[in-house]
Amino acid sequence: MPFLQKLMNKEHYQLEVLFSGAPSTTPAVQAELFYGVKTAVPAFSFKSQTSDKVVQMNQYQASVDVEKQLKEQAEPLLKGGSSYSNIYRGGAKEANFCASSIGWSQLMKMTPVWKMIIFIVLNLYSFLRVTVLIVVEFLLAFVDFFRGIIARKNLMRELKFVPTRVVISILLRELVTIGAKLDIARGLPIIHLNLLGYDEQAHRRGPGSAFAHWSLKGIDDAIGRIWRAAKSSSQKDYEIWIYSDHGQEETQPYERLYGETVSQAINRVFSNFEQPLTSDTVITHIQGTESHRARYLGGKWMQKLTPFNNVAFSTLPSSEKSVIVTATGPLGSIYLAHPLSRKQTEKLAMALVRDAKIPLIFICNKENVRGAELTIKAFTKNAEYDLPKDRTKIFGKNHPFLEEITEDIMRLCQHAESGELLISGFSPDKPYCTFAMENGSHGGPGPEETRAFALLPYDTPMPVKQKAYLRPADLYEIGLHTLGRNIKPFAENSQLKPLSSQKRPKQTSLRILTYNVHSCFCMDGKLAPKSIAKVIAHYKPDIVALQELDVGRPRTQHADQAHIISKYLQMEYHFHPVIHVEEEQYGNAILTHLPIKLIKAGNLPLIAKKPWFEPRGAIWVSVALNDYNIQIFNTHFGFRKIEQLPQVKALLGKDWLAGVDPNDPIIVCGDFNFSHRSAAYSLITKQFQDLQVELKGHRPLKTFPSRLPCTRIDHVFSNLFFKTVDVKVPRTYLTRNASDHLPLIIDVQLP
Repeated sequence: MPFLQKLMNKEHYQLEVLFSGAPSTTPAVQAELFYGVKTAVPAFSFKSQTSDKVVQMNQYQASVDVEKQLKEQAEPLLKGGSSYSNIYRGGAKEANFCASSIGWSQLMKMTPVWKMIIFIVLNLYSFLRVTVLIVVEFLLAFVDFFRGIIARKNLMRELKFVPTRVVISILLRELVTIGAKLDIARGLPIIHLNLLGYDEQAHRRGPGSAFAHWSLKGIDDAIGRIWRAAKSSSQKDYEIWIYSDHGQEETQPYERLYGETVSQAINRVFSNFEQPLTSDTVITHIQGTESHRARYLGGKWMQKLTPFNNVAFSTLPSSEKSVIVTATGPLGSIYLAHPLSRKQTEKLAMALVRDAKIPLIFICNKENVRGAELTIKAFTKNAEYDLPKDRTKIFGKNHPFLEEITEDIMRLCQHAESGELLISGFSPDKPYCTFAMENGSHGGPGPEETRAFALLPYDTPMPVKQKAYLRPADLYEIGLHTLGRNIKPFAENSQLKPLSSQKRPKQTSLRILTYNVHSCFCMDGKLAPKSIAKVIAHYKPDIVALQELDVGRPRTQHADQAHIISKYLQMEYHFHPVIHVEEEQYGNAILTHLPIKLIKAGNLPLIAKKPWFEPRGAIWVSVALNDYNIQIFNTHFGFRKIEQLPQVKALLGKDWLAGVDPNDPIIVCGDFNFSHRSAAYSLITKQFQDLQVELKGHRPLKTFPSRLPCTRIDHVFSNLFFKTVDVKVPRTYLTRNASDHLPLIIDVQLP
């Protein structure tokens, strides 16, 4: 996925491990992400107490019923935003192609024809692109179809998967992408979209298959288009988070391993039990889910192409005397017709692992005595275990999320809508088994299916981690904070730490950043002091020299830009206005997390015969570091040569640099508006070294203009006290857009 790699390499995104939780399914993960509720559903398919039906979570009514309960527990994350191709609306104002929202055919009926024509014309390129991709995907789908037939797969299932693959991997993905871009243009506060394709292919062919990996290319491209649209938005300063809601395990279907379905095996065991448990009837709901998301488009043709199991749509008239088995993957439930004693239930579990060869069974405990320590019984073919005590034996000592998967499985076993027995195809030392006909699966406690990822901007406020990973509930808290909707105090309750420059112990180096911030006007015209602060924060400088800051000016909404940036960075600062008209100020500032003392701030000389030239100035501070008092000068010279020579002479004179104790370290930085070929540059480098030039083997980097830097007018000079160890001029999307200059960052070594 080259675009995601670019985000990490060039845009400084950070890759976080995300524990999906259990069950490791989209309905459970989205409930935790949208509402902060862990283990909201017992599995992808289960017997609902609300409807007395066996339901799948990509059904409309099932998702609506669950979301109604979630809304009673927590604030929805997507409030006021939009939701695409998800299980739940998540509180979104607008939801499209979701299990709990209207389908494509209904949307067409509700939208006037003239609006649809305008929509198509405005997105003509996208629709042409979709048409071409559909043709290509159909060709690939037929290649995949013939491979499936050669491998002796089911003919009808393979044939049905051809159109559903195209619908999910191309049509639905592209419509979601177009919709998200439209919502970005409208400036909705939050947009959540689920890009499909890989999961469906991985279920069918396996997570490592070439066809599954092919779908990732299209997803990567869609992410890139959405990211660029969001960054170009004139409505909002969007943060773009990218995450996977779960992983995938290479699995072997139970039916292929043992020559019968798991429901047939369970029925056989029940019939031979010490007393028959049912009237020889086991109602099952065991299906793969790789094609059902195509139903999100709506339309009768799609409903017929991907029908649900009939059990899912009817009440269970025989449920009072029949056993119900639900399993759409490697995790499922057995609902007994009549309650058994604890001893009988344990005997039944042992019979199932022994005779039905189910790898792992948990006995659910929904009546734990208050105050008593909860213990969950688990059974494998060879042993009986207790959770949480025997967690390493059940899940393996090397499970990356051992503590949390134990807690989640125990929570599942107490879920009101779990069956009396929880069945799993997981074994830490044997091939993973799934109860559906699929080659890739998720939903259970395995290390790969519960391992997801989150790719986040580098300045995302992160939890004060107790563990080396996140889970969806953490993203829920961070999301509420980012949107400014935390109900509780931020640092105290959600344990998130605000962004700040990291203070170091006794330092052997110093990082200086000089940056002309263009009054915090981005290159797209947006006013965004936060963008400047984000640029600075990522590089964690010790000394920050800023030029062209506004304070109290109408053009920048009367903001105190120096204060805003320093507060964001948690730094002290001194500001000098070179222009001060009534309440309006414009000038330069020095910021640092080190002890700082203002020595002098003032204007540099103007040309007597040119009073209309813009006033220029300098600010001088002393910064204490280790045993040194470092003298820092920040300045902004005029554009014209006629201005620059008098200004550099004044700066070198007794009122400024010549007045410094010669034993003190000195740094002079700023936007000098002259290149290395100018007379002013030659004059200042007679007394001070250019720290870019002093780095051996380094070709000095240009800083202006930011979109296509072609000249070097931002400089950092020093006396011989310092030695340059590194130079950076970062060229990311943010730095190219945040100002008309790029920041110049120099690391120097202290003696």
